[in-house]
Amino acid sequence: DYDVYLESMYTYDYQFAGSHALVSGIKWEQEGQYEGTIATWDGTAFVADHNEADLFSTNVSRDIYSTYAEDQWRWNRSLMSLVGVRIDHYIGYGANPTTFVNPRVALFATLNDDWSWKALYATAQRSPSIYELLGRPVASPNAGNPDLKAERLETYETSVIFKHNRVKMQATPFYERFLDKIQYDSTGV
Repeated sequence: DYDVYLESMYTYDYQFAGSHALVSGIKWEQEGQYEGTIATWDGTAFVADHNEADLFSTNVSRDIYSTYAEDQWRWNRSLMSLVGVRIDHYIGYGANPTTFVNPRVALFATLNDDWSWKALYATAQRSPSIYELLGRPVASPNAGNPDLKAERLETYETSVIFKHNRVKMQATPFYERFLDKIQYDSTGV
């Protein structure tokens, strides 16, 4: 397996109705399996097996092109917001190209010298891995499913934070809602 990426990020600070930090970036990533080998025991020694039919998955790769931007806006000393979006475009593993758009919004408030509060909403997607899509039941009963859709997630959270001198306490209740959750069962993914 391999995973390589190249990323560029830029931060631009500016003033408009408070101070802003605009963060933007792009990323290219390639992941997959290249010339997979499995070692088999022939009774006297381990032998390298390059037969693709014996591998957990085929030798394939995919490219992921991403771009993101977020604005961290400090309205005043006690209030800050964050608004952002990330776009990911997946190509490969034999699946149709797929694009995901994931927003996130957060609000941070400093209540006094010791107490602060934050709230957050965000979405995320996780595209199936090579094994979840194309895996073969070679050493386990789990086989991939080429018809899998991406796993989607919505997150809601809020936090109350207490900081005084060297003491910090935080309570963060959250709610996560999964859609199309990817999980193995006895017949595969």
